Amino acid sequence: MDEFSSLLLIGSIIPALAFFIKKIIIDKTLNTLANEFSIKSENGKELKFIAKSDISGSEIKKIVESEMNFETEVKKHLSHFITSNKKLNLELSHGKYVDFIVTQGDKIIGIEAKSNAERFKAKWISDYFKENNEISELILIIDSKIPNEIITEIEGCNSAGKIKLISSPNGKNLYKLINNVLSIDLGLKK
Repeated sequence: MDEFSSLLLIGSIIPALAFFIKKIIIDKTLNTLANEFSIKSENGKELKFIAKSDISGSEIKKIVESEMNFETEVKKHLSHFITSNKKLNLELSHGKYVDFIVTQGDKIIGIEAKSNAERFKAKWISDYFKENNEISELILIIDSKIPNEIITEIEGCNSAGKIKLISSPNGKNLYKLINNVLSIDLGLKK
């Protein structure tokens, strides 16, 4: 009977151990993994972001709203810059693969706005240039501090010389930063 009890005890411990390993180790590991999400609009515009694999629908909604709100804020400042500098003959339009396109004659500048650097992959920058081969410069505007890892990845990118970064945590000095980059760094003012 002792052998039977021992076998029964061991037989019940093994499934309990398997359940414990799954719950504690595997589930925790999967919850910390980040996945790339992509949402396409009717006109083909794609919104990409990174989030944990266990993200809920309400969290996705918050991320999308945050991205859209920041894009709206950036557009407001770009429009103000263009209106304030009419003599430069700048045009603003929406891009399919980047958020905005600013043109001045033959010069085409892609502008991508991201509400959080933690939800961005630097490798996407290469995609912007592949998908938008007509752009000569890319301005990446981020509504947070840009981590050094992303800066290092961007510097290692083939198109690094064509990229300007704007970090504007909580929109602080956003118009001034956009104005400086468009006016000075890209030489739009004559």
